[in-house]
Amino acid sequence: MLPESLKFYYDLAFNESQDILLSDFLNNTELLEKGFDYIPDNDCYLLTNLIEAGEKFELHVVSIDRNDFAKNKLKVYKNQLFDYLYTNNFCLIDDEKNKFFNNIFDEIYLIFKKINISSNKNQAIIQKEINEVVEEIYSLYGDVSKTHKLFRSLLLNRASANTSKTYFGLKPDIKKSFLVELYDLCVDLFLIDDTSLTEDSFIEVFSCTKPSSSAHIQFVEKNYPIVVLLEGIQPFFENLNFMTIEKSQMFSNKQHKLLASNDMYAVKSRNKNNQDPLIEEINERIEELKSTHLK
Repeated sequence: MLPESLKFYYDLAFNESQDILLSDFLNNTELLEKGFDYIPDNDCYLLTNLIEAGEKFELHVVSIDRNDFAKNKLKVYKNQLFDYLYTNNFCLIDDEKNKFFNNIFDEIYLIFKKINISSNKNQAIIQKEINEVVEEIYSLYGDVSKTHKLFRSLLLNRASANTSKTYFGLKPDIKKSFLVELYDLCVDLFLIDDTSLTEDSFIEVFSCTKPSSSAHIQFVEKNYPIVVLLEGIQPFFENLNFMTIEKSQMFSNKQHKLLASNDMYAVKSRNKNNQDPLIEEINERIEELKSTHLK
């Protein structure tokens, strides 16, 4: 059974509205019982108190508008969620704990994914809150399952926020799942060896801000399919071409030789009429990515 806090986040994400946050703003029993008065002209609650300050009294005013109310409500549910996680992390052991957190991560992933593909500008405050919640969960409980799709999506979300700064210029309107799907394509078609190249390392190559010696992709297929792949995905980037690929020194072929622009152009020229079924499959998979991620 899901905790109330997760049900609350579900409603926020899938209703694409702030109405849930403000549904009990008017005639709010809790505020009225605390002595607040609703001021229609200002659409806010006010609480006024005279506070003794030495030999005189000062008027102390507390104001709560809709924005304050929404933020306070988000804070309450966030605290409830983390209390729930903390309690189970403390009480459960080993397999039970892993099962619990993976189930929770599964649920939060659906919320996180939905809120981050929404184009509803009215959800900005909700999107910010949920993203911060996931960041905090990753910081506190990410070690339980660092490879969970929730945290893979979080890392992609971080990368997408800085696409204008990435070395290859991943376009900002590309959906965050693109790099994961590109990795899957390369694994499915045996262009890379997933036992030696992790998804995170693969993603780092295409999302890093500058070339790094720790980020590298070694392909395990012959050169022409690799050239077809790299040329095919160029529309997803502002700065991915044979020259930047060479300069990055982050790509090598199956012989461990760094990819060079002259070599790639030569391979492309020699294989104009290549009818290898693998080439057709690569092109088909890239077209699928384009139909999904390019506008």
